Amino acid sequence: MITENSSETKHLVRESKIIHKRTILHPLARFVTEEAVALKFNVKIEEIHRIELWDKLVYVYAGKLSRFVSYADFPPIVSEILPENLPVAYWGTRFRKIKDKTKKIHLFNWWCQFYGDRLVETRNKVELRQWGTILAVLKPYLPVNIITQLREIYGVILDSFAQELIAV
Repeated sequence: MITENSSETKHLVRESKIIHKRTILHPLARFVTEEAVALKFNVKIEEIHRIELWDKLVYVYAGKLSRFVSYADFPPIVSEILPENLPVAYWGTRFRKIKDKTKKIHLFNWWCQFYGDRLVETRNKVELRQWGTILAVLKPYLPVNIITQLREIYGVILDSFAQELIAV
């Protein structure tokens, strides 16, 4: 919607808080999103000051939070790259390297919540199928309980699309 009030347009478009610090991007850089950072650290997007993408790490500065995060901590998202071509070795290696059980549980719970939110936000069956393909590629690396939870959400969303088709 085009509006004359500049205060309204300021809220429609916002500047990205992601800053590329190197000319060569990490292969997983495309999966670093403001939404994922906000969910991971339980902050609002407005509280994020900047997200810097470095060679091997992501630096997040949000409110009083200042953290370095591995690229492999960020879950893959639907993009122009086919899910079959995802560099899954990064995630498998990351999951194996985390020895602290609490950190691993936190990471997997974040991924579960992230994917659950994305599945609920899908607009059509094609997009839902894309998310399902990503989850199928990641299935060997994720715990069974996470896969089970995501399958249940996927099934509910798929059923809702089927109900919409029947109603039409």
